[in-house]
Amino acid sequence: MSLLRKFTILFGACIVCTSTTSAVADSATGRSRAQVVAELRRLEAAGYNPNANEEYPGNLQTAEHRAAELDPSNSEQAGASAKALKAGGATP
Repeated sequence: MSLLRKFTILFGACIVCTSTTSAVADSATGRSRAQVVAELRRLEAAGYNPNANEEYPGNLQTAEHRAAELDPSNSEQAGASAKALKAGGATP
């Protein structure tokens, strides 16, 4: 087998491996990237600023409470993300 053919097979295997793992954005909870982005937008609409590190985690908790008041059906999902963030999980 030629060196170019081996390289092509190895490159193809790398592409397959990276494309399958990028579909899950938060491995701690198994949520998709779209779910994480939707939750971040919901929290930002409730006043969360992910760039305000000096106010973390207080600003996240406040935004979660506000978002839960606006839409109580999402409060369980917000609590799961807060636990994953505090435990050092992947950030959205």
